[in-house]
This record gives sequence, structure tokens and C-alpha cells, in this order.
Amino acid sequence: MDRIDQQARAQATEQPLRQLFMQGLKRDNAAYHAFLKDLSAHVRAFLRRRLQWWPDDVEDLVQETLLAIHGQRHTYSPARPLTAWVHAIARYKRMRPRYAVLGLALPVAAVWLLALLKLFAAPPGERVPLIFGNAWQEFPQAIAVVSIPAPAAALWAVRGLAPTHLALAGAAAGLFAGATGALAYALHCPELEAPFLAVWYVLGMLIPTAVGSVLGPRLLRS
Repeated sequence: MDRIDQQARAQATEQPLRQLFMQGLKRDNAAYHAFLKDLSAHVRAFLRRRLQWWPDDVEDLVQETLLAIHGQRHTYSPARPLTAWVHAIARYKRMRPRYAVLGLALPVAAVWLLALLKLFAAPPGERVPLIFGNAWQEFPQAIAVVSIPAPAAALWAVRGLAPTHLALAGAAAGLFAGATGALAYALHCPELEAPFLAVWYVLGMLIPTAVGSVLGPRLLRS
């Protein structure tokens, strides 16, 4: 019964949107403006159901999806349901920031892999010292403190690029600041074993990254 109701609701949405869209393709500006208005509400509801943990991204993704639909409107095939075409574009826009996160995670994964290889190759009695070194207690805080001047400059630079995914852009700015702080600290730190770097350097960089993700939606919105 629920499936039948969902199909009925989908059909009720499909028909008026499709009618307005097809009229808009025939240069009926009033119909096309009405289509965009109704479509924005439909896409917003579609994305809210799938982005409950990222509510700040919804409005930005709605605008990106509408722009993509407008730019690709002449590629639509009338043989295909309009809402299925719209949902495919919205899903792509929703997943694109996740691909960016994956790209940022790959270097960290490479360091962790190198650390694991180093630990497996070391005698059992040397593994704990390889992880903790001699200065692990102060290391994450030290990197976070050294990176303090960089987030303001990074957030200012990112804001000028008019980002659409504010939390992700803020996290990227924070990660850049943390990496800058880690680089500066590494010039004076004798702890250079891969397991130590994989734990304490990464943890030190994650602190400004988390701060940036929180501040991004508040400071980067135009």
C-alpha cells in the first residue's frame, strides 16, 4: 500500500512539472519560471531527506542542481521521466563533495599504510616507542597552536572563491592551516618515524580541520 501511495505521489509530481518544463522548452517564459519555482521545492525536499546530517549543504545543492538542469535542459529526452532525470542530477551534485573528501583522505591513508608496514617490520618491543616517541603529549596541541595564523588567511582566500559547500570548504581551509603548522613544526621536531607521523601529525592537523568545518558555514556565506 505504501508503495502504491509513493507511486501515486510521484506521478502527481511528474505530470505538472513535465508539462511546465515542456512548455518552457517551447520558449514559454512564464511556464519555465513556474517550473523552476516548483522544481526548487521538489529538489529541496528530495535533498533534505538524504542530507539530514548536512542541513547547511541543502540550499547550496538546490541552487547547483537548478543551474545544472537549466544548462542541460536541451539534453533531456521526452521518453524519460522528468523526475528521474532531475534526481540523477541531484544525486551527482550530492555525491561530488564526498569525492572531494575522498581525495583529501587518500594522502592520510597512504601515511597510515606506511606506518603499518613500519610497525609490522619492527620487533614487538619497539612498536610502542615508534608510535609515541618522546613528545606525543604536546604534539597535537603544538601543531594546532602553530597553525593558528593560517586559518584566517585561508578562510579569507576561500571566501573569495565563492564556495558552495561551506562546511567542506571550511574544513579544507582548516586542513591547509593544519598542514602548514605541521610543516613548520616538523622543521624543528626530531620525531620523524612513520607511525608517529601517522598518529600525532594527523591528529594535530585534524584539530584545525574540525574548527574550519564548524566556522565555514558561519564565515564563508556571502
